[in-house]
Amino acid sequence: MIIRIALATLFLAILALPAVAQTGSAAAPQVKPSAKLAVEKLNIIGAGHKIIPLAVEMAVTQDEQIDGLMGRTSLGPHEGMLFLFDKADNVSFWMKDTLIPLDMLFIDQHGRIFNIFENAKPEDLSPIRSNGPAKAVIEIAGGGAKTHGIKVGNTVEYKAFH
Repeated sequence: MIIRIALATLFLAILALPAVAQTGSAAAPQVKPSAKLAVEKLNIIGAGHKIIPLAVEMAVTQDEQIDGLMGRTSLGPHEGMLFLFDKADNVSFWMKDTLIPLDMLFIDQHGRIFNIFENAKPEDLSPIRSNGPAKAVIEIAGGGAKTHGIKVGNTVEYKAFH
């Protein structure tokens, strides 16, 4: 009799496992991917060989790139996000769920900045186009390009550019 009760209890426990696992995983808090992104250092070389150092979060996967800087309430003057693509292509960004103004630096496969979009408006759904094939895009705080003197033609020193 005791063995029968023990087996019945074990059987019912096994049947309940999938429901417990599903409930447990659904209740787990979700962490924004940007909290886990690798941070790398790079330099923008401006006029007169002025070096502008940046610490950039790396948005490499499609999910990381979709999330970008959404939900951020601040970005330091030497911080940003680097969107690195497998190949240079025409790209388009928007500011959905982005709470702060951003400058976008569009970079070719050689590391040259070929287009700058300044002060993109928070939460604006209008497309911001690269206007040429971009291998990467760096987003920095709005007004940062002007503050640092970053201009079209400056180069980015980073291992992905040749």
